[in-house]
Amino acid sequence: PKPTDRVIHVDEKLSYAHSTSTEKHYIISNTNEMLDEMAAKYPNQTCFIFANNQKLTFGDVRNRTRIIAQNLLHMGFKKGDFLGIAVDNSYQTVILFLACASIGVVSVLLNEKYKVFEFEHLLKKTNAKGLFIRDEKDGKNYLDIIRKICPDFDDEANNVKGDLKLANLPELRHIITLSASGKSSFAGCWNFDELHDNRMSQSDHEWPNVDMDDKLMIVFTVCFT
Repeated sequence: PKPTDRVIHVDEKLSYAHSTSTEKHYIISNTNEMLDEMAAKYPNQTCFIFANNQKLTFGDVRNRTRIIAQNLLHMGFKKGDFLGIAVDNSYQTVILFLACASIGVVSVLLNEKYKVFEFEHLLKKTNAKGLFIRDEKDGKNYLDIIRKICPDFDDEANNVKGDLKLANLPELRHIITLSASGKSSFAGCWNFDELHDNRMSQSDHEWPNVDMDDKLMIVFTVCFT
């Protein structure tokens, strides 16, 4: 989609009227349009700096976001689906969040330090279709959390990558892992690098029409609210 300026008139949505002017109204753009606009204006300027001093320009962010958004569509994600993000600050988290927002997939922000019962409750509460999680960090195996929630996780008949069939989380179809090795440690999971590969989806999928009023993310103040 190309960036477009869409005007909401006062008589349509009064909450967007910021003045009494009949000529100027609130100009709105969705996430994808804003990324396109900023990448066109400032392609080589730094957009993000991460803890390891890794820098991404506006052009980098826009290009990486589009690749991952296309691959999410290829995997079957649709506007209105929910994807849990349980990885702390990293460039992968930021890019995945923006990719979800670009196609109307709602990000469910989860604390990677949650207990097993908290993960289970929130994944069920949101009917999450996907989950982005580390496979291991500081000696802790995060996939063991899924095993405790879903004892059938290791059953080969249920853990087909892209088509998980877990009795206790029936809506969960995709688990995406962040691994230091660059490869998922479990056959039924995607690795983030696979989502970042522009060869995964060989054709351009039609992007959903995303409006600025569409849901963007869910943030839980505690695990139950």
